[in-house]
Amino acid sequence: MQEFYKAYICPSSPTRAKMSIHLHAQAASELDKKITELLARSSLEDVPSEQRQNLGLLKKYLIEVAKLPEDKAASIIAEAKEFGLKAAASDPDTGKAPNGTSVSKNQPTEIKDIRRFKSGLLASSGARPVKDLSEYEDIDPKL
Repeated sequence: MQEFYKAYICPSSPTRAKMSIHLHAQAASELDKKITELLARSSLEDVPSEQRQNLGLLKKYLIEVAKLPEDKAASIIAEAKEFGLKAAASDPDTGKAPNGTSVSKNQPTEIKDIRRFKSGLLASSGARPVKDLSEYEDIDPKL
């Protein structure tokens, strides 16, 4: 533990602040467990979790990748819908939301020129008081 601190956290270390930690939840939701059991009953154990997120992706996977017949895929989709799996919020092929705007995705941005990056940022409006400060002023003379 001390070696880890000296290598990565200690301010005098040359390798300080050069690590990036990403945490991912390990527990699967009840819906995901039900969908996995449904697919296992249909002898489809290796469906990626990304393809089980909504009905559109699941249907596309079943027809194009798993090469299931339309009627069997439709029955699996119907059962998944009964379990509570929702339809896609956006079209997965185009990356467009239903209203036509593009879907924003959180992607890391590589910054090569700090000055150019900071000049492109918008300045915040600053703090504003909730109440007007004139409410607290004492105009009357004190005796």
